[in-house]
Amino acid sequence: MTRSTEEVADPTASHGSVAVDLRFFAAAKASAGVSIARWDVHPGDTIELLIRRNGFGDDPVFLRSAFLVNGSHATAQVHIHPGDSIDVLPPFAGG
Repeated sequence: MTRSTEEVADPTASHGSVAVDLRFFAAAKASAGVSIARWDVHPGDTIELLIRRNGFGDDPVFLRSAFLVNGSHATAQVHIHPGDSIDVLPPFAGG
């Protein structure tokens, strides 16, 4: 479930579900329709599974994006954990 920036302002407001925070940049922000979201996460989830579950599995922007988990480079196959922060960085043109 994608929530708007205003709805994720309170980190304790996950309504009983365990979640990760995502930040979308450039074309990923345009595809997601928000710059920040909080998505539910389940044990064993990878970034790829999280993206598919939230309806972006076939989105070409997400298929080509790079990811940072808690500030470190990660592949889409990396397992994520409750409370992780994920940055979605689409390919950038230029320098």
